[in-house]
Amino acid sequence: MKDLFLTREGMAEMQEKLHELKTVRRREIAEAIHSAKEQGDLSENAEYASAKEEQSRIESEIADIETTLKSAQVVSAGSSDKVSVGVTVTLDCDGNEKVYRIVGSNEADPLKGKISNESPVGQALLGKMKGDTVSIPVPGGKKECCFTLFALRLTLTFMAEERLEEIRAARIQKRKALLEAGISAYPSEARRTHALQEIVDGFENLQHEGAALTVIGRVLSVRAHGGLAFLDIGDASGKLQLQLSKDTVPPEVFQLLQQRLDAGDFIEASGGLTLTKRGVKTLDVKVFHIISKSIRPLPDSWYGLKDHETRYRQREVDLALDEKVRIVFLKRSIITNSIRQYLARAGFMEVETPMLQPIAGGTLAKPFVTHHNALNSDLFLRIAPELYLKRLIVGGYEKVFEIGRNFRNEGIDKHHNPEFTMLEFYEAYADYEDLMVRCEEMLRDTVKTTCGSELFLWQGQEFSFAAPFARRRYIDIVSEKIGIDILHEKDPAAYETVFVREGLAIPAVKTYAKMVDELYKELIRPGLRQPTILYDYPVEMVPLAKTSLPDPRVAEMFQLVVAGTELVKAYTELNDPMEQRARFEEQQSQRESGDEEAHAVDESYLRAMEYGMPPVAGLGLGIDRLTMLLTDCPNLRDTILFPLLKPERIVKV
Repeated sequence: MKDLFLTREGMAEMQEKLHELKTVRRREIAEAIHSAKEQGDLSENAEYASAKEEQSRIESEIADIETTLKSAQVVSAGSSDKVSVGVTVTLDCDGNEKVYRIVGSNEADPLKGKISNESPVGQALLGKMKGDTVSIPVPGGKKECCFTLFALRLTLTFMAEERLEEIRAARIQKRKALLEAGISAYPSEARRTHALQEIVDGFENLQHEGAALTVIGRVLSVRAHGGLAFLDIGDASGKLQLQLSKDTVPPEVFQLLQQRLDAGDFIEASGGLTLTKRGVKTLDVKVFHIISKSIRPLPDSWYGLKDHETRYRQREVDLALDEKVRIVFLKRSIITNSIRQYLARAGFMEVETPMLQPIAGGTLAKPFVTHHNALNSDLFLRIAPELYLKRLIVGGYEKVFEIGRNFRNEGIDKHHNPEFTMLEFYEAYADYEDLMVRCEEMLRDTVKTTCGSELFLWQGQEFSFAAPFARRRYIDIVSEKIGIDILHEKDPAAYETVFVREGLAIPAVKTYAKMVDELYKELIRPGLRQPTILYDYPVEMVPLAKTSLPDPRVAEMFQLVVAGTELVKAYTELNDPMEQRARFEEQQSQRESGDEEAHAVDESYLRAMEYGMPPVAGLGLGIDRLTMLLTDCPNLRDTILFPLLKPERIVKV
């Protein structure tokens, strides 16, 4: 069997593809098969045959990826002296440059410059060194194409530790030399007259004025040609080219550039504006200073960081290399500011409530537990701020909201992170129908502010947040799908046959609410793409919601689902303290039977309710999920600056 090679980024991409096939595509094709079966006779059912064929293809692809991941060798280039798998090379043929990355055959993509180590080009390059002439056979065998290998670089994300230490040691010596020359490598003060993009946008006027300008930025690249050097620098606003001429700057300035400057350093530079022969807007530098010496080299910006875990773990590097990533978090800030402004205009007051709580309440979820030494008491990281916010309504405020972190000790996937940001607001004298309208208004306003219109694209599909959203009754849509009247049938055993029929795993905790909710999540929610409000839920599923007057079996609750994901949950709040106590006690019974997510009895909240709680409705919105949609990110962790990861090293406390 031939050797298979994968770079770490290639392995990460395969693992992500495998996860999507197993968790998304399998479920989608199972739904398609089920839908085709409902049409009757299968012998001439083209949709059923097509779905079964696609299912076979998916299972074959899963098997192929699993085999590759099991047998492939993950490569880390250990030296930049010779071409090997994982190395990027630059070839020259009579002034015509070609850049290739050598990868294993499983991740080769010539259109992206990724060449298989088994291809004629890859075979010809392996083992070569800088300066070698490389003969590459042309198809047909009639002649060869000759290139000179004049540049060779590792993708530093995967650089061997020894090579990285060589570079760090060299830069540390440069730092030392600066200090010995009486030059601070990290001065306290740095000043600029303009941000870089301001210079680019106002170039003609600034050049005409002729005033000296001072800029600050990170050095992105250095290109020296004899007595002339060009630098590209970047700041938060944009990029600008700098030039230094040996003939027009003091010798010590040019020497500083030649001997002490590296890509990654931050500099302060002053000079006037000029256009190069190629028409590039440029600052002609007369003076520059290093204001922060970079010791560790950034990964190769040609490819950036592709390994997802490395991107999340070293987000500062991800941000430094990729403008698209920076834009995601800029838009996240716009989203939260837009929501705050909308709620402020509507008369809401922003508040802060405890994150350390004696009882994990406000929703059904498994909490994180900690211990307070001085109080000798166990505490919980909050799973929701709900109960404290409603106590503020009891206290006399009529409109309150909080945007803050919640914590749930549950699984991690593309829609869930244990630490996440939620908006919750509560409005006195409103019910869930009022909040449906407010939800539409707030989200439409936020989408227009962030995206410029009510329309946006997510993963290739167009979504519209123009109101009103589609509305479906939860009880009806679930009952129709599974063939059971969920308001009438409350025996959990009755739902096991549906799990078996659909090929789904039966939940470990077999309560009525859990069984119905899992069937909805597996069979219905993935198919809800455009914004859809699902309203009216069985009361057993919502222990804090008020029941409907026409039917006490129904809770006045709604969820907004977009792209198969729950974005909003809201309900008319239960304000009868005696009914709330009865529901808490039922939840406590389920908790004692093994349901770790069931709600505990919260006596402090019940006491507050007994003072009198006005009619009130509340809404919760996932900020991370909304950001994921409005920034076209496929994974929730792409919208969180530092998502939770397994520690690189276990630190014992």
